[in-house]
Amino acid sequence: FIADLAKVNPEGGTNIWAGLQLALQAKSADPTVRVPAELDELFVLSDGLPSLGDVVDPRHILQTVATVNEVSKIRVNTVYIGGDEEEEARQTRGQPKWDLDGPEFMRQLATQNAGQFLHK
Repeated sequence: FIADLAKVNPEGGTNIWAGLQLALQAKSADPTVRVPAELDELFVLSDGLPSLGDVVDPRHILQTVATVNEVSKIRVNTVYIGGDEEEEARQTRGQPKWDLDGPEFMRQLATQNAGQFLHK
């Protein structure tokens, strides 16, 4: 894992949807599409709100994951590794303003999916 992680080249954005889509085996952002998953627990580590990828609306991500989980029942645990929500807000200028900040988005993602939330 450490060797693979060393190959990651951060590009200054947060694409939460791509990771969730892969983990949950969701083939679509459409909340009416159901694709079964082969896992029962997931850990999501993030430093903020979605800012890159096919889906960046945090409410849409929450709704889609909840819909997939109505049948899959995958426990989603989250770890928020940010810390400066004011800095995060300044960095998202020019992007849509959401009614959630990073920690609240991650808390809701865990809570609505029977997981635990940790803010580090």
